[in-house]
Amino acid sequence: MDVLDLYVLLGNILDNAMESVKQLSDESERIVEARLYRDRNMIRMVFRNRYIGELRFKSGLPVSTKIQDGNHGFGMQSIQNIVEKYSGANTIDTDNGIFLLKIMIHKIIFLT
Repeated sequence: MDVLDLYVLLGNILDNAMESVKQLSDESERIVEARLYRDRNMIRMVFRNRYIGELRFKSGLPVSTKIQDGNHGFGMQSIQNIVEKYSGANTIDTDNGIFLLKIMIHKIIFLT
């Protein structure tokens, strides 16, 4: 995996999660959970955060809640593209104010 792809992947995931929890009025709920596991030649990533409001989806991806000025809404698509580039899979679940993103990527070798 190209290190730049890893930076873009993690950067977009964490940026989206932090933007989401900033909207929570209860500061004690402003938690972003990130877990990364290596299993032989696979890496599994699990990201969880709370959110408020209602999420809308288009083509299986959440639609940006930011003001649409042409500079937003590409993060989740970038995540999807990188996961697919490395023959991976991802799932997004939302339940009771919890956003859960799971990613599995096969044959991880980091290229510098």
